[in-house]
Amino acid sequence: MTRRPQLKAAVSRKEFAQNIAEMAAAFSRNIELSVDAFPSDPAARAERLARVADFAGEGFEFFLKTYLPHYVKGEDSLFHRAIFELAPQVLTATTGKREMLIAPRGSSKSTHMSLGFALYCIVMRKTRFCLEVCDVYAQAALLIEAIKAELTTNPRLQNDFPEACGVNRRAKLTPYRRPKLTPFATSRSGPEPTELITEWRRVRP
Repeated sequence: MTRRPQLKAAVSRKEFAQNIAEMAAAFSRNIELSVDAFPSDPAARAERLARVADFAGEGFEFFLKTYLPHYVKGEDSLFHRAIFELAPQVLTATTGKREMLIAPRGSSKSTHMSLGFALYCIVMRKTRFCLEVCDVYAQAALLIEAIKAELTTNPRLQNDFPEACGVNRRAKLTPYRRPKLTPFATSRSGPEPTELITEWRRVRP
């Protein structure tokens, strides 16, 4: 019986992990260079948090445009408007919802939903388990690194959501458990991802 040929991965696990780490560092550098601080006085912060908490209205849109200005630029497309109209329905639903969004490459699907919406749900404590599922595992892993970079580097998020970002601004904080972030792929391309799945949680006293 002829043995099935074993195909060698394009990169090794070590090389793959190194590439992901380099991209993660690039995400952090881009945030540091692109995101300016904004008014941090208590009144301004309270106003922003009140707008962000508008789950049934424009909370997600305000969050995206306020805290991720390095990603969200220019006028909204029809696809973006559809996302902003769909988000409140998902956030306020009392039962599970299944939605399929289809748009051409370059429509900012990953930026608005896989990155922006995931971050919004994390800082607003709307999720405890976040899955990033892509056709290729490397893409899903990069999305996880992009989320981590925002939470650890973005000064706007750190100012308004210190608990989610691990910034201890008060003497005592209610223990905050970060959601588990896990990337998955629908295909088996690239190195086996078992050792690279990221559980990024911390409980602080």
